[in-house]
Parts: sequence; C-alpha cells; structure tokens
Amino acid sequence: MSKKKLNILGIIPARSGSKRLPKKNELKIGGISLLERSITAAKKSKYINRLIFSTESIEYIKLVKNLDIEVPFVRPDSLAKDNSSSWDVVRHAVSFMADNKKFIADIVVLLQPNCPFRTTKHIDDVIDIVLSGANSALSIKKVDYPLEWMFRIDREGTLKNIIKNENVNRMQDSQVTYQPNGAVYALKTTLLKNKLPMPNNGTRTLEMDFEESINIDEYWDYELAKIIYKRKYD
Repeated sequence: MSKKKLNILGIIPARSGSKRLPKKNELKIGGISLLERSITAAKKSKYINRLIFSTESIEYIKLVKNLDIEVPFVRPDSLAKDNSSSWDVVRHAVSFMADNKKFIADIVVLLQPNCPFRTTKHIDDVIDIVLSGANSALSIKKVDYPLEWMFRIDREGTLKNIIKNENVNRMQDSQVTYQPNGAVYALKTTLLKNKLPMPNNGTRTLEMDFEESINIDEYWDYELAKIIYKRKYD
C-alpha cells in the first residue's frame, strides 16, 4: 500500500463510568493525564492525518478542549456501556466521519488512553506494518508464564491443561507465547465489515517490552506505572 495520499484516522476512545478504576482516563503519570499522554503521542504521528476523540462524556469533552483534538460527535450512550465493543465504537467513528465530514478513512488506528508508555514511534511502527502490505497490525507483549503450565477448571472443579505437553518441565523449554497489550491497533477499514476485524490470519505484530506494555485497568496497574515512571524519568 502506498504511503502517500491515504486517509489515516486515529481514534482515541474514552468513556466515563469505569467501575474497576474510577476516572481512569484522568489519572496522571508524571503530572500528565492518561488522556493527554495519548493525544500528545498521536498528534506527533507522521502518518495520522485526522485524529478524533470518541466519548459520551461532556466532562471529558471539556477536559480535552485545550488539547487540540477534534471532537466531531458525542458518542451514543448505547456505545458507552460496560459491554460495548471497541470495534463498534470504531465503526461508529469511521461511519460518522465518512457521512458527516466526508473523510473516508483507508486505515484506522485505535489508541486506548490507558497505555501511558506507548510512544509516537510505537504508533508509527504499527502503522508502517500496514503501509508495508499487511491488512492489520497490533502491538503485543510476551506472556510471562508458560502456556503449558496454565489450566482451566472443568465443570467438576478439576484442573485441566490448556495445552498438554509432558516434555515441558522447564520454563525455557516452553513455547514463547504473546498477547495483545492494548497499546496500538491499525487496520484497513475494509476489515471493519467483519464482526471481529482483528486479529486475523493476516495480522502482523510489533512487540513491546513489559514496561512499555503497562495497561492501566486496575489500581495496582496505576501504582506500578508510577513506580516505573519515577525510576525511568524522575
């Protein structure tokens, strides 16, 4: 895919009413809120040529008023519930921009604000993967415990191996496994027609390390992020 003349839409979603960590998006690391950190990193991208904020919260809209980010709509309440799909939020934003702003996105980039150590370089590196031919790309981190040593509990309450491999007695003998870290998702908008647009068979990845991958959903995540920031930057 050519890197020129493409419409690349960045979306930063934030809803109010987080139950696990109230006012999560307003929390500060190094004196800067998670929302502001995400907006600042995205605005420096060399590829994103339209950046928007998707929220149902008038309070959040006021909060970002001086951060020079476009707020083209107030997100419908139906897309701001605990069980609302992030991809439905993305679909709504892409459709709204096409129908009301005449901005037809070729690539959409989802940037959740609870990743304080995601940088502009991470964003552009993931976008670059799509521009280089992939249909989609996302950031990942290594899982720090062998999949062969993980279990599920069956209906009788008995532990069952997720993957049975009797030859794995040491961690270094296990398969290296990964998980999405939630920092960056980029995909061609044609994939949005799928219920779950990514990951798919064509998804490629950018690995980030443990500290870069901190994703603040619980109080202990926030405390850990503050410790990491203090050690690295103070």
